[in-house]
Amino acid sequence: MESRIKSILVPTDFSEMSEEALQWAIDLAKPFNAQIHIIHVLEPIAYPVEWLEGFSGMEALEDVIAGNARKALDKLAERVRDAQLPVQTSLVFGYPPEAIISYVQENGISLICMGSHKRSGLEKLIIGSTTEKVVRQAPCPVLVIRSDTKD
Repeated sequence: MESRIKSILVPTDFSEMSEEALQWAIDLAKPFNAQIHIIHVLEPIAYPVEWLEGFSGMEALEDVIAGNARKALDKLAERVRDAQLPVQTSLVFGYPPEAIISYVQENGISLICMGSHKRSGLEKLIIGSTTEKVVRQAPCPVLVIRSDTKD
């Protein structure tokens, strides 16, 4: 029987939980030699209206942020290569839940492995949960690594 796990997507915000999710993905991918995709989604910076005229420094800031994210993605990819697994990294601009779901659909991802931050109350209401939105909309299984998961 052919394996159902051919590719695993790990969305990352470079947090400790994302790193934990990457380790889970590596452990799951090994028996199947599945490819790991690591994606980071950068949300567009919202500028105050008064900054729109004559202020060009924000584009340079976006370039710096994107450059730092690419370096961090490369570092995570090294961990996957060290585990002798194929890896692909992507830096995407957009709204994280939508960008993650689009990536899954465009790349035929078999499984999403992602961390979940503990948020509750007002913070969750205002910020929402990217993980929760992905779980609800994903066309494939989602493994959620919680911050209270023990070894």
